[in-house]
Amino acid sequence: MNVSAHRAFSFLRTYGYERVSCSKEERTVAEALLNECTSLGVSAQLEEFTVPCGRVSHALLRVTSPYVKEYEVTGYERAASTPEGGLDAEFLYVENADEVLLEQAKGKIVLVNGYLNRATYEKLRKAEAAAILTFTGRTIDRESESDLNRCKLRETLTEPFGAVPVLNMRAASAAEIVRRGAKTVHIELTGECYDGTSQNVCATIPGTDKPSEVITLGGHYDSDGKLVGDRRRRRILFEDTFEETLAEFRDANWAITNGLTYWGRANTADAQSKMCAMIFDLDGQDDGTLTAFLYNCRSDYPVYPEPNYIILSGHNVHLYYVLEEPADLYPNTKSLLKDMKYRLTDRMWNKHTSREWEHPQHQGINQGFRVIGGKTKDGGTVRAFAVNTHPFSLEELNDFLPPEQQVDLSKKWRETRYTLEQAKERFPEWYEKVIVGGGRADGSWDAKEDLYNWWLRKIRAGATFSHRYFCLMALAIYAVKCGITDRERVKADMDSLVPFLDSVDTEHPFGNDHEVENALECLDLRYKKFPIKDLERISGIAIPKNKRNYRKQALHLRMARSNLEILSEDAGHALQGRPKGSGEKRELIRSYAREHPDANHSDIAKALGVSRPTVIKWLRDWKCDTDGLPDGAWYENGHVHVDMTETKAD
Repeated sequence: MNVSAHRAFSFLRTYGYERVSCSKEERTVAEALLNECTSLGVSAQLEEFTVPCGRVSHALLRVTSPYVKEYEVTGYERAASTPEGGLDAEFLYVENADEVLLEQAKGKIVLVNGYLNRATYEKLRKAEAAAILTFTGRTIDRESESDLNRCKLRETLTEPFGAVPVLNMRAASAAEIVRRGAKTVHIELTGECYDGTSQNVCATIPGTDKPSEVITLGGHYDSDGKLVGDRRRRRILFEDTFEETLAEFRDANWAITNGLTYWGRANTADAQSKMCAMIFDLDGQDDGTLTAFLYNCRSDYPVYPEPNYIILSGHNVHLYYVLEEPADLYPNTKSLLKDMKYRLTDRMWNKHTSREWEHPQHQGINQGFRVIGGKTKDGGTVRAFAVNTHPFSLEELNDFLPPEQQVDLSKKWRETRYTLEQAKERFPEWYEKVIVGGGRADGSWDAKEDLYNWWLRKIRAGATFSHRYFCLMALAIYAVKCGITDRERVKADMDSLVPFLDSVDTEHPFGNDHEVENALECLDLRYKKFPIKDLERISGIAIPKNKRNYRKQALHLRMARSNLEILSEDAGHALQGRPKGSGEKRELIRSYAREHPDANHSDIAKALGVSRPTVIKWLRDWKCDTDGLPDGAWYENGHVHVDMTETKAD
């Protein structure tokens, strides 16, 4: 018997749907597996068994004081139903199932932290909790991509301890309830219990050398249930069924795709596999600008390449450059291709080709675009026009850039400054964590919330028509950089910006699409190290660079001590610091404070080898120049401060 991947994928494609245990769909797949075994000449049969099952017809959770808000929840199957009209009770959050904490649980609706295991459930039942709440996921999970788990209260809990109402919610919802100090809640749960029938597919392949011995292999053929609703859907293609999938998404109100392929389920940067097409967005189009664009790429001396397809998506144009061979996306290749796309974008956006030429849209290689044949913002149809049958190589696209801007596509990996042995000696902690322990070096830190608030003001002062969505996306990224994970807070800030963004172009309102929800997807830790230079380019808002040199503390100390040695040699005797009255110690302290805005007085004193009173003396009432800082920011007392007042309109 030969193993065939094509046969396996064909089977998966046919039966790759929801197959919950004890359902008719599960039975259908079991019988198909039985027939598959029989067709291969393998002895097989179905073995039925009974499974305690349950179904939930209604589940609800509403905070009733000190605020009122309803949260999406699922009910545990085989949990107790609430009385008619629901259950109202005080709310209690317990960090762990400690008996002391549970002394307050009697008659209350208790939110527990962590998995509802047997020990926790037993303690909650002994404490006479009226109902139990659990949560799953992470606080930064995107609601559009995270269905609520379908949970079951198993008989190992209910038989010895009895059943109570149990609901499950998202981690972000649980965090908000606790943070906002919920006092009373109302819950409703309606369900039923029953015994279902499932089956195993048992196949036997007799051994040859040792027929009396048995090796048992097993696996699941059922699936978890998923909530059906207005959720983001993705399709994973094992074979070329793109046309069928495209037809499915053309009926959706909003569907996007891009020019990349991915490994696995997620369309994240680390899962990018190949680039099949480089796609550009060109805004501010009319008959004149589009004619000028085509002229510039069809002339004897083309400014940029002629696209294979021009897509009319409603208010703008998408330009598809199809590659003759998909490009492998090595780590450094991704960065190089992004730079190439940025530079080609600058050539395409000019005063002849776009009414928005002063505000070009710089987008990464993974940017999504409305699917061809799908719906535009106005309810029309996204149309495609083939204009060039010649596919491109990356080298051909690169040739349209001047020599000084061309990228070296042969460099698939970033060159390192150190050998592994040198890195081991210079960075022992990193070596132990990453090389020995197999961990990841994050290399990031949380900025102050002032940075987030500063960007809010920058959007109101400088957002342009072509960059409205990307300004909100950058807001989510700045939230991540500042350690802000409260999705509702960021969403509220985005919603408050929508009226202003609408006013940027009254003929094309901003708030009639999915921009806010889509931008919120960047509220994810993987964007914490998103480069500032890329934020500046995608948002179209200038982000002035400060003049700090970003030297490591150890290097800065070496430089400071070297300066001290030179001054000591010049003075003819050892100096503990700068000579009195020279002003050098003041400048040294203030320079260090500029370069390390998060350092406190003690940190600075220890780093520079001076006393803490000296640091306080030279930083007291100090408000220095604002070189390199964003508008409205200054250095004071060794820290960066930001003016929180709104800029008044002229």
